[in-house]
This record gives sequence, structure tokens and C-alpha cells, in this order.
Amino acid sequence: MNSVKSTVLHKMEQELNKFDKLRVNPDNFEKIKNLHENLYYGAVKALLGQLGKLHFKQLPEYERLKLAKCLDKIENRYDLVSPAKCLIQSRDRLILLQKEENKLKDQIYFNFDDEKEILKNNEGNKKIKKLKLIF
Repeated sequence: MNSVKSTVLHKMEQELNKFDKLRVNPDNFEKIKNLHENLYYGAVKALLGQLGKLHFKQLPEYERLKLAKCLDKIENRYDLVSPAKCLIQSRDRLILLQKEENKLKDQIYFNFDDEKEILKNNEGNKKIKKLKLIF
């Protein structure tokens, strides 16, 4: 019984010693920190890249050039703020452009409806004039 207990304790001790190697100590802290930062930067940059890719497809040609110029100005490859600002500014310009286009479309449709109404009224007047001529 004692030998079984000592064997189990010995095995547990061996397993726990494996975890000692995984503990963070001052020597490997910097390595782990750098690894974490690189993974973080890579993940956020990939997200920004995908958002930019989807957004870029929606832009007219001149807005694409503006966005490309803004992104080309960024020198530090670890800078996450500048590309995000470029994307936000580009998106804001696109939203304004779409609002202006919608206003123009509404005005065109409104004017078109007015023209149709005027034409209908003129046709009615012509019919009345024709009737007057006949009598």
C-alpha cells in the first residue's frame, strides 16, 4: 500500500515539475511579452486589412487614390492608429458622397414627377380644346 502511494506521489511530482518549466520568470517574460504583442498587432492589422479591402471595393476611383495616398504615408509598420484613421476618413467621405447622390436622385425623381403632372395637365387641356373646337 505504501509503495503504491509513493509511486503515485512520485508520478504527481514528475507531472508538476513539467509545469515549473511553463512558469513565467524574468528570463522568459520579455519573450512572451513580445510574442503576445506581435500576435496582437498581427491580428488587429489583419482585421484592418480586411475592412480596408471591403471598403476599397465600394469606393470610386478618385477616392481609392486618396485612400492609397493616405496609407502610403504611414512609415511605421506597427502603427495601428494611422491606417484606422485613413479608413475612417475615407468611409466618412463615402457616406457624405452617398448622401449627396441620394439627394440628387430624390430631386431628379421629384422633378420628373412634376414634369409628368404638367404633361398630364397639358394633355387634358388639349383634349378640352379639341372638344371646344368640335362643338
